[in-house]
Amino acid sequence: MRNSQHSQPIESLSYDSIVSYLAQLKPWIVCLSAALFFFYDFMLMNMFNSINSEISLTFSLNATEVSLLSGLYPSATVLLLMVCGLLLDRYSTRKIILTAMFLFIMSTIGFACSQFLVQAAICRFIAGGTAAFCFLSCVMLASRWFKDNRLALITGLIVTMGMTGGTISQAPLKIIVELFGWRVSLLMISLVGFLLWLIMFFTIADRPGQRHWVQPEEAPTKSVKDSLWIAVSNPQNWILGSYTSLMNVLICVFGGLWGQAYISSVYNLDGFSSSKVTTMIFLGTTLGSPICGWISDTLRRRQLPMMLGSLISFLLVLTLMNLDHPSFEFLEFLFFALGFTTSSQVISYPAIFESNDSSVTGICESFSATLIMSGYAVFPIIYGFLLDFNDHVTYVAQDHKLAFYILPLSLIISFILSLFVKETNCQSHK
Repeated sequence: MRNSQHSQPIESLSYDSIVSYLAQLKPWIVCLSAALFFFYDFMLMNMFNSINSEISLTFSLNATEVSLLSGLYPSATVLLLMVCGLLLDRYSTRKIILTAMFLFIMSTIGFACSQFLVQAAICRFIAGGTAAFCFLSCVMLASRWFKDNRLALITGLIVTMGMTGGTISQAPLKIIVELFGWRVSLLMISLVGFLLWLIMFFTIADRPGQRHWVQPEEAPTKSVKDSLWIAVSNPQNWILGSYTSLMNVLICVFGGLWGQAYISSVYNLDGFSSSKVTTMIFLGTTLGSPICGWISDTLRRRQLPMMLGSLISFLLVLTLMNLDHPSFEFLEFLFFALGFTTSSQVISYPAIFESNDSSVTGICESFSATLIMSGYAVFPIIYGFLLDFNDHVTYVAQDHKLAFYILPLSLIISFILSLFVKETNCQSHK
């Protein structure tokens, strides 16, 4: 009798606990499911580091031309980022991210099947255009589902998802490409993309309390002209966007395109060993992003972690430049450490949100992202131009050492910019 008397309350308590636990998990499920798009995007954006030699042979391209083809991706992203921000402030984030992800997958299939350079260029451009919506959509959802003092942490975890995709685009993709060729490898990745799209379809919701597949459109509170003016006239959006762009040079140049070639030439390593070293960039950022976000949220400071991240990164680069014959293990450590310290750039995203009115979150984040992605479009091309500067038939170590100066220069400028970041103390602007 005693057992039967107590069985009902225990069952009831257990059921309520499960419901409560799932409700607490839902914000994480929504935002991290949306981050699957960023994961997929970052894997495809950085794939040229593993397939640039194959692309060069397939379409008969030199270093500058390979950089230009790769750069079509971030160039398209830059062109559409402002449009993306305006749309996200006005319409369903869920509908936007699902549509963009589908077009992204189709453009990847088109790139894999391209027989001519023009076809490949068009598909690469379309992929970059749809990718404009991936990270900003995640940030928009995070600002709705989480409190201000958790934004840096969830942003860091979203970036971790992206860096995981970047990690896969290095040594793992290199292995797959060597086994199946670059075309079949991209088709296999496209199949994975469809599976991710299905997960996103059943989990993403715009706001707490709404069903996944039925959301009303957002009612804009400001005109397009006013929204654009607010974004452009706030100096913090310029400073934070430029800071992040410069901190991302390590990833967009050395993680995304030229890292393996640089390491192979300067340190005389084979292609696979070089890919293992560049993989450490993404592993460092994967670990560093949530930790930097957590530190920033815990300290309730944005500026100080950003300053330290850029300064320590600069010192690590100076160490790397002054090593003549570092061991393979020490190279891995240095690039891991650089990935870790440069991940302080994730703090700029919640700082942008906190520095602007919540009604213009999308356009302000997209304006800063335009500055960030401009770096992805420009810096690899500058590196390729510097490689071609001496007009060598094949690139020697001295060519890469000259081009490498782009990294310490960008880091010292990012440190100077961090001195002008206005502290928000994790308080959103109302």
